[in-house]
Amino acid sequence: MRAFHYSALWDQKWDSEMLGLVAAIYKEAGKQELYLKQRPAELEKLVEIAKIQSTESSNAIEGIVTMWILRHVLTGMR
Repeated sequence: MRAFHYSALWDQKWDSEMLGLVAAIYKEAGKQELYLKQRPAELEKLVEIAKIQSTESSNAIEGIVTMWILRHVLTGMR
């Protein structure tokens, strides 16, 4: 197993491109928090859809196929 020492990060020099990417990540994280506060119901619906899609994908990898209609009936989705 590889070991990662965070102290090595302090010794590195970061170029402007890398710092720009870090800034972009923080900017997008702020948008996500704002969306969470403004539209919690829509976000909860998206989370439920993502859980279903993730489960279906995982099952498909294992060779398990779920019935599309049954999923929609059980979850109340249209």
